[in-house]
Amino acid sequence: MTGGISWTRGQTPDGVAIAAPEQPKLDYVWYPSHWFIDGLCTRCGSLASEVPSLLEPCRVQVVPEPPPKAVDPTKPVNPKDGIGSTKLPLHLWPASATAHGCLALLNGALKYGRLNWRGTEVRASVYVAAAKRHLEEWQEGVNADFESGLHPLAHLLACVAIILDAEAAATLIDDRNYPGGYNSLAMELTPHVARLQALYAGREPPHHWTILDTIVSGAGDD
Repeated sequence: MTGGISWTRGQTPDGVAIAAPEQPKLDYVWYPSHWFIDGLCTRCGSLASEVPSLLEPCRVQVVPEPPPKAVDPTKPVNPKDGIGSTKLPLHLWPASATAHGCLALLNGALKYGRLNWRGTEVRASVYVAAAKRHLEEWQEGVNADFESGLHPLAHLLACVAIILDAEAAATLIDDRNYPGGYNSLAMELTPHVARLQALYAGREPPHHWTILDTIVSGAGDD
């Protein structure tokens, strides 16, 4: 009660309504399951001990970006902005990939020496084969390389980085396959994809097995 006027939250002492501040809308991205490494979910940050079930979906909050500031047309544009926009957009490369890749390169530096591929010639096929092995390792459900303990895709990034850097340093021995007509063959075979999809379009979709099935089947194991 102020000056004979009762007022509540959302009103001024004079009884004038005040619009409640608009609450920011929270958006979430849902994943079928958590992705644990060393007991910590790399998606939402939950500890494995805090998750009641392995079948529980993973919810990650998307933090809304603040609205862009209005540009004052009277202010002159920084000339460096115009020049900088024509340079390599290094800010687009994800820092998470750099973090993983640098650890794989550290692992190699400790074993073979830093930038060894610049000091001597290296064969492209050696790193292509290694990259494929690490990719298949990850594709088969492995999240930590058996030797280094690092993410298999971190090693893949390192392999590709070495190929590109050795090529730039003129130390890459280009021993890629002799051309065998793969591109034309791929174009010739691609129409079969649509043909096969149409062939089975009227059937009940079968179960497609993925790594999620190992979580389901192992949920009740002791």
